[in-house]
Amino acid sequence: MIKASTLSTLYLIIISIALCLPTSVFATEMSVAQKQPSKDDIAYLKQDAPVFEMTIPELRAKFNQQNPLLSLNEYKIITNHDIAIPLVRAATRITPYLYSSAILERGSEKIKSLQLTLIHTPDAPELEKRNREITTQYIITLVTQFDPSITQEQIQEALNLFAFKNQTSDYISHDVGAIRYIIAHEDDQLTTFAIEPIKLSLNSKIVSAIP
Repeated sequence: MIKASTLSTLYLIIISIALCLPTSVFATEMSVAQKQPSKDDIAYLKQDAPVFEMTIPELRAKFNQQNPLLSLNEYKIITNHDIAIPLVRAATRITPYLYSSAILERGSEKIKSLQLTLIHTPDAPELEKRNREITTQYIITLVTQFDPSITQEQIQEALNLFAFKNQTSDYISHDVGAIRYIIAHEDDQLTTFAIEPIKLSLNSKIVSAIP
């Protein structure tokens, strides 16, 4: 069981990872960041950053209605008194080893980035296997939630991204149409899977659409 002191700081760890996720435009193929990006590289910090046309309450209502065997609990806002920052951060616990966090547009509270963070248990292989299975279920469900038109092949691409662990880099990105999937590793302790919208140009070929 995770200590309370660890849980109390986990939200900050999740958000620190989220703020370091690379969101510069990559090719359609899986791309690997060679270094940790600066704040200037983070798309959702910019004024014109794209958003999903969905708020956390709307996501939760739809998710929980369509997936009775899974659930998303209420997201707690992480207080930030700097109103100059154009985003709001929130997080929730799914299990003792799986958390979700979100970056929201200030004002509308539409989703700019949604993340799942898995706490690894390398000393407990069976528990690690079970936790990864649960995380996989949530990835499949959330990917489909954000893009109902996604194909089985594209879902598998997202799962392959999650399985692509510590082989070359701490940051991996993969674009599918108007959505970007990102993996961020924090040593062997945490893995964060992120779903983000892409700001497409007029010449961009949309393979799947944001609902």
